[in-house]
Amino acid sequence: MTLLRLFARDFRANGLYLATSLGILFVMSTGLAYGVLGEPPQGYDDQWVLADSIEMLLYLSMIIVSTKLASILFFKIDEMNDVQGTFASLPVARNEIVKARYMSSLVQVLVVLGVHLLAILPAALIRGGLDHIGLKLVYHPAVWIISFVLVLLSNSFSFPVYFRFGLTRGLAVFTVIQVLMLVTTIALLVNFVDNDSFFRAVEQLIKWVAAQNAFLLLSAIIGGTLLIMAGSATLSIKLYNTKDL
Repeated sequence: MTLLRLFARDFRANGLYLATSLGILFVMSTGLAYGVLGEPPQGYDDQWVLADSIEMLLYLSMIIVSTKLASILFFKIDEMNDVQGTFASLPVARNEIVKARYMSSLVQVLVVLGVHLLAILPAALIRGGLDHIGLKLVYHPAVWIISFVLVLLSNSFSFPVYFRFGLTRGLAVFTVIQVLMLVTTIALLVNFVDNDSFFRAVEQLIKWVAAQNAFLLLSAIIGGTLLIMAGSATLSIKLYNTKDL
C-alpha cells in the first residue's frame, strides 16, 4: 500500500509541472512532425512526399531525448525541493521509494510517447489530411518500439547512478561513464576489429533479425528490457540504502 501511495504522490505533487511540460512538448512535437511530413510537390495532384531522411532521424532523436528528460522530471523536482530529506524522517522503506520512482518513470515514458503520437495528428491535418502518406512512416510501430526500448535501457543504466549520487551529480558521473565507454569502443573498433568483418557481421545480424517472427522478436526485446530494468531497480535499492539522506 505504501508503494502505491508513493507512486500516487509522485503525480499528485508534481502533476502541475508534468502537465505544463506535456503541453509544451505537444506543441513542439506538432511543429517537428509538421516538418517531417513534408510539403506537397509542385505539379503533382494529391501526391505527398516525406521530408529528408535526416529530418526523420532528428525527429526520432527528439522523441527519445524528450521522453528521457520527462522520465527524470520527478527526480529534478524532488532534488530542487529536497524531498529526500523529508523521506528520511518518515517511516518509509527506501526500497519502496525506489520501486515507486521506477513505476512512475515507466508511466511517464508511456504518457510522453502517447503525447508524441497525438501531436502528429494536427500536423497531418495541417499538411492535408489524415490520409497523408507520411503517416505510414511516422506511425510505424518500429519508431515507437525503438524509442520505448532505448529510453527504458537508458533509465536502467542511469537510475542507479542517480539514486546513489543525486540527479545533478549523477548526470555528471553518468556522462563521464558514457564518454569513456564511447572512447573505449571506438579505440577497440579502430585497433582490433577489421572493418569489413565488422560490417559483414552487422549485415548478417540484420538479415537474421528480419527473418525472425516479428511477434516473438518483439516479445523477447520488451521482455529482456523489462528484466534489465528489474535488475537496475535491485541495484538502485542497494545503492540507495548506502546513501546518507
